[in-house]
Amino acid sequence: MRVIKWTFLILLVLVPLRVAAQPEPVRYFDESGHSVRGVFLEFFEANGGVAIFGYSITEAFERPDGRLVQYFQRARFEWDMDSAAEYVQLGALGLALHEPDPPKPPEAFSPAERYFPATGQAVGWEFRAFYEAHGDEAIFGAPITGLLIEDGRTVQYFENARFEWWYSETPARPVRLTDLGTVVFARLNLDPQLLRPAPVPGGRARAVTSLAVRASAARPVLGVDEEQTVFVRVVDQVGGAVADAKVNLTCWQGGQAVCEETVLATGMDGLAQLAMQAVGVPPGKVVVVRVRAAYGGLSAEAETSFRVWW
Repeated sequence: MRVIKWTFLILLVLVPLRVAAQPEPVRYFDESGHSVRGVFLEFFEANGGVAIFGYSITEAFERPDGRLVQYFQRARFEWDMDSAAEYVQLGALGLALHEPDPPKPPEAFSPAERYFPATGQAVGWEFRAFYEAHGDEAIFGAPITGLLIEDGRTVQYFENARFEWWYSETPARPVRLTDLGTVVFARLNLDPQLLRPAPVPGGRARAVTSLAVRASAARPVLGVDEEQTVFVRVVDQVGGAVADAKVNLTCWQGGQAVCEETVLATGMDGLAQLAMQAVGVPPGKVVVVRVRAAYGGLSAEAETSFRVWW
């Protein structure tokens, strides 16, 4: 009997330890190079995920006021770590960028609009449909302006968001959310190091979801039939070097090809150096160098140029 009792006690001790050792849920976004985890991940997935908040653009970090915050493309998550409740709040990014309009009485709005007494503003029509279908006041806050025209587009500000009207370009998706998280992060002059990609949990390589290519000529001016060197760098969606990308170079003057096509692969640093010679180009003319990079079914293009002199 004594052996059985001791065995039972040992099990009581070990079981809680196993539960406590379970890894924290985490989701990494290759698209931005950042993770979301813990209470922030629970809130993210329960309230629309990427479609509403976009990708995380920082890791979670502690502000001087003691709150844990994390920036997403369209939002800022906040959590009071001193509170026993795991209650995530959304930063008032709309208010950070736009002063509220003077309040209006309910009779100033049509029956199709939903009025908010706290701000004296309303949301209507397609903006109202989107608002009520994707989280309502708990996610977007109350409207703080009426409809405005900014940069040639109809918009409306809410406490936590800004809606944009895109019907003429994308009728199937007429309402979009501004990337206010990205805008406010820049406006606050926060440490840009927070935007640097974080290591992928588990140590796997970050997947390449898009390419960008940059090209520059070593010499902006060179003599007739002299050799030019073109430097090319291929990076992924977060600026990381892409090795083994196929780089194709051609050069043109007046609609005519003036060099042999060159193909090369990038090194571990994402760089390729290509030598070329523009043949038969009259003095004083500009040669346009076109570069195309391809990797894993993705592609990107860039141009640079130089002038042929005497």
